[in-house]
Amino acid sequence: MSYYHSSTSQRAFGVLNNHPAPGRHSRRYTTDGYEPKPRPTYYQSSSPSYASSSKTSSTPSPPPRRHTYVPQTVDPILAYHSHPSNSLIEYDVSLPPSQIRVSSRSQHPITLNSRDRALPATTPPCASMTVTCQGLPWPVDIHASSASYVTVGDVLQGIHRALRSHVSAKEWNESSPNTQERVREAYYRRCKRTQNHKEWEDENRNGLRRIDWLGKTRMFAGLKAGRRDGEWVLCVRAPEKGVKFWAGQ
Repeated sequence: MSYYHSSTSQRAFGVLNNHPAPGRHSRRYTTDGYEPKPRPTYYQSSSPSYASSSKTSSTPSPPPRRHTYVPQTVDPILAYHSHPSNSLIEYDVSLPPSQIRVSSRSQHPITLNSRDRALPATTPPCASMTVTCQGLPWPVDIHASSASYVTVGDVLQGIHRALRSHVSAKEWNESSPNTQERVREAYYRRCKRTQNHKEWEDENRNGLRRIDWLGKTRMFAGLKAGRRDGEWVLCVRAPEKGVKFWAGQ
């Protein structure tokens, strides 16, 4: 049975030669009575609807914001340099930070004053940091002293204070014989570097300190990033020949 009996019936349905008549719904019929499915459209309708609006159709939504990891970097004063001539400071870590000397051989010489010591030790700033050193079995925990972040001065003072700590009998007994021999030699050398007899007596009476575990490598060479966040590795080197330092307090 056909849907099209005559041309009159075709006009009644608003269809002539398979073209829609004006003012009617766009509906197409075939001679076999099959009504094809509408084809999908891939554009946004201009008319408002519940699922979409003119705002979303004209302006694409921004991508979701993702957290970007920013690695910490250390201040250039504390940065590690493989060659001593590139270091900004010359510092024997057995001495107080007041004995730090500005490296005259550095390509970028600085004056280490109170303003330099108040600079953030890292970028971005941090409230605490852990410093480790090869050959030193004790980590050094450094916390902000006055500001809300650890400063360059906090790092230098914290390293010196930790290395000047005394060694307990248990820590000494847990060391290997080779380590004990190396530490003894470092202790004797440290006492000999004193400037007068009174200082020698003080150093000799106070006994071993953690600085002696570093042996001859007591010159500050800088900090390198550790394996974990907030961890830094203290690099040290032996002093150059002809440069003498006293033992200090």
